[in-house]
Amino acid sequence: MNRLYNYILTIVAALASVACSSSESHDFGDPMVLSREQIIANIFGGEFPIDIVHPSSYQLNYNEDADWITVTQTSSTTSGGTYLTIFISQNLTTEARDAIISVTITDPDYFDQKIGTYTKEIRVYQDQGEPWAYFLCEGEESLTVPADGKTTYLSIKTNLSDYKVNLPDWITIGEKTEDSEWDTYPITIEPNPDRWARHDYIQIYNESYYCSNSMRVDQEGMEYIFDVGHGVDKYNISGNKKSYEFEINTNLSWTAFVMNSDEYDTSWLSVDTPSCEVKKVSTPTKSKLQFSVTENNTGTMRYANIVVYSTEHGTPEMSGAGFREVITIYQHPKTDE
Repeated sequence: MNRLYNYILTIVAALASVACSSSESHDFGDPMVLSREQIIANIFGGEFPIDIVHPSSYQLNYNEDADWITVTQTSSTTSGGTYLTIFISQNLTTEARDAIISVTITDPDYFDQKIGTYTKEIRVYQDQGEPWAYFLCEGEESLTVPADGKTTYLSIKTNLSDYKVNLPDWITIGEKTEDSEWDTYPITIEPNPDRWARHDYIQIYNESYYCSNSMRVDQEGMEYIFDVGHGVDKYNISGNKKSYEFEINTNLSWTAFVMNSDEYDTSWLSVDTPSCEVKKVSTPTKSKLQFSVTENNTGTMRYANIVVYSTEHGTPEMSGAGFREVITIYQHPKTDE
């Protein structure tokens, strides 16, 4: 009986020794140690090294689930394990983002691959990017237009979703004509009615952000032309009742009237076209000022003045920036034929 008992104890001890030996051959405590298990990157991203300590006989694999992350793998010269380099690209969106890199090691000699496989995760966080936008118009990042204005096309590339375009009141925008990497819109720059050049900026925004990038638009000032009678400021006419006219070449609307005088009679002269609306563009418009006179039966020469001035930029009382002209009409006495 004692001999049987001792034999059983010997077998149990042997089995325990074998089990212990097998366990020791695969028990490394934590078989995979990462120098970091979390990466926090700013909007510009960058390069982040990770040293992984693991048994040299183990096979290592990794898997990243984001297209903005790139991983390279080399053998570690310090730990004997594996050296990973995590490349994170710049965040061009306006949202923060995160991803997981799974790192797995496998003991190729272990009879059960499921038991001999170990996985850890590296969590990656990246700050949200700043809103940005690129503008192109006629292949340029800024736009200069003549005083008469023009219609052209504006292309916008941005990371803002559901954005709106902020424009000066002298620029209008049409519907988007192309939906691709660049959004393209027709824009119309109105004529500049002033003599001075002007500029402003095109910007975009949405409910959350106002993009600091912009496109500058410069527009030349309008050159005002006010040529009354081609420089002739005195007309000598006969004493007969008659209508006359002289030419006004201008891009400004004008008003005309007979200047009254307490010293001499002006009732014999009248202006038949007291005003004219002219489109304010660079090219002047030719118009006619017509006036009429009565017979001069006074026996002497008489005269009166017609004042022509810019309705918008001149004054009837005094000369202002060359946009007021005085034409003197001299009428000879009527003679018998």
